[in-house]
Amino acid sequence: MRLIQFKSRDGERRVGVVQKDTVQTVKGVRTMRELALLAIRNGASLEGQVQAAGTAGTEDYQALLADRRVLPPLDDDPAHCFISGTGLTHLGAATTRDKMHQKVSQDESQLTDTMRIFKWGVEGGKPGQGQIGHTHNLAMAEFARDYAFCADARPTDYVAEPTTFMGIVRPDGQVATRNYIGILTSVNCSATAARAIADRFRRDIYPEMLADYPNVDGVVALTHG
Repeated sequence: MRLIQFKSRDGERRVGVVQKDTVQTVKGVRTMRELALLAIRNGASLEGQVQAAGTAGTEDYQALLADRRVLPPLDDDPAHCFISGTGLTHLGAATTRDKMHQKVSQDESQLTDTMRIFKWGVEGGKPGQGQIGHTHNLAMAEFARDYAFCADARPTDYVAEPTTFMGIVRPDGQVATRNYIGILTSVNCSATAARAIADRFRRDIYPEMLADYPNVDGVVALTHG
């Protein structure tokens, strides 16, 4: 089931089910968020909630696109929903982005899902005055993939004589070398924050921070750059 948010000709918000070139209007809800909250409250899927609510009235899908009345697939009121961007200025991101632009010219069948999404943005991300950009991500649809988890797994080949190291045997039998807490980051943008957190626990500057935790040797930031 493919769901979209749109505005009717009188300016009212609606949720619809796309069926080829026709959009069936879902009864009883004005936004995708309302539909999702109802589904959660009733313990149903989005599709099940739509079937329970039923539909009334139709819209022409191509007319909705032409009139620019199709809305983002999920949003909220301005007090609770913010859209922001980030400027990637470091060289690593610039190099990666340049390679992505080079790959866009490849045959469509050879592109990964990530590259297809990137291509949509390149080709339709900046439509001209009065024109409509790409509409690929303006709907919510079924998405199924067979990832074949662990298909290539094989038993660990242990060495006959394992190597040793100087360490600590804890009371529960686990082994450690040092009792350090690591602050890990998922993106380079948070590296400064991770270092600031680790610095707050430096014994030479803030010895009191770990005074109540004699078993902790320190805190270290593990960042991308």
